[in-house]
Amino acid sequence: MPMDFPDMKSLIQVAECHKFRPPFEGEEEHEYRTKLADHVQPIDLLESMEIRTKVGWDKFTKSNELETLFRSAMPDLDMSNIITQDEDGEYILVKQDGDNP
Repeated sequence: MPMDFPDMKSLIQVAECHKFRPPFEGEEEHEYRTKLADHVQPIDLLESMEIRTKVGWDKFTKSNELETLFRSAMPDLDMSNIITQDEDGEYILVKQDGDNP
């Protein structure tokens, strides 16, 4: 069943289910979201992506699906070297040195 995790309250609830720590004082939501998603990823890839994106898998964009594919094939890969989010929150491929314009 798809689940949305739109705010810190929902993150804290799912963190308790996964025996993850509460947020540190002053920790930004996006930082906590990323750490929690990294913790959940080996247990449940789709739920970790729902945490990362704030929405259930039934609302994933093509970019979200692409990231899920990368993460399933290469779970230890630093995704920041491959894809990033643009100003609209859509994932885009990172231009690598030597790439054609």
